[in-house]
Amino acid sequence: MERKKQLNETQRYAICKKFDSGINSSIIARELDINFNTVMSVIRKYKETGSHKANKKRKLKKKIIDEKTSNFIKEKIHENVSITLEKYSFVL
Repeated sequence: MERKKQLNETQRYAICKKFDSGINSSIIARELDINFNTVMSVIRKYKETGSHKANKKRKLKKKIIDEKTSNFIKEKIHENVSITLEKYSFVL
């Protein structure tokens, strides 16, 4: 199943404005052609924060191994695909 794109700021603002006007969340979802659960999520966050803006982007996870080690592992796998990483662990 393909995941839809995130709501833009205009859509979030429209949801919150309609909510403030007293329009039912199911009607908002129908009018804006947005999934009901998405509308409820925006409204819940709006109630908590008072803002229609989306959450900040998450930071990227810190890499566990550096690029040199990663390249070494890839090279060894290509040399012999039948050997497990456990056998290479003594070198790392």
